[in-house]
Amino acid sequence: MIIVFGLIGLFFLWKRAKQRIAFKQDRATVEAFPECIDLFIAALRAGYSPAQAINFLGQHAPGVLRPHFIAAARRIDEGERFVDAIRLLQSEIGAVSQSMCEVLISGDRLGIPVENLLFQLGNKRNKIPQGITLVE
Repeated sequence: MIIVFGLIGLFFLWKRAKQRIAFKQDRATVEAFPECIDLFIAALRAGYSPAQAINFLGQHAPGVLRPHFIAAARRIDEGERFVDAIRLLQSEIGAVSQSMCEVLISGDRLGIPVENLLFQLGNKRNKIPQGITLVE
């Protein structure tokens, strides 16, 4: 009987540890994403196309987000449509990336420059997007 209670206790400890790890990763993502917006704007101002800027983020984004941008850049390089790669990027990163990804998708679809819109997003770095909660 003690073994059963011990296993149940270990299960709940494991589940709690898993929740804490997920919370810390989500928090790191939310805190690092404004830097990605700034880097993306810098790449656009340097003359990069949006697809090249995604590749640039794959090399220079904060560590927690870098793998997502590397994967998106790889998908674009392999011939996937830019819009589809950005939609998948948004689903991988989460709600914090929704505004940036929507701007990029709209810019690609309408053929409009996105630099000024992204600049406005970057200036809102102290605001947490709707749907993001940082309560443990």
